[in-house]
Amino acid sequence: MGMSIRDRFGRKKLLLTGAVGMVFFLLLSAYGLKGAHADYLLFLIIGFIAAFALSQGALEEIK
Repeated sequence: MGMSIRDRFGRKKLLLTGAVGMVFFLLLSAYGLKGAHADYLLFLIIGFIAAFALSQGALEEIK
């Protein structure tokens, strides 16, 4: 699946989009750890994992 995503959108675009998504979800997770939105913390961490899996995780090459 990662190969088809890379072919469709391009490597650079996926890495930049994924990096922005990971930063976004990590910042919201840090805010949630302070107690502001602790109810949504699980969903924020899952969002971070999804952003990683669709960007850097999908583009890791096996050598």
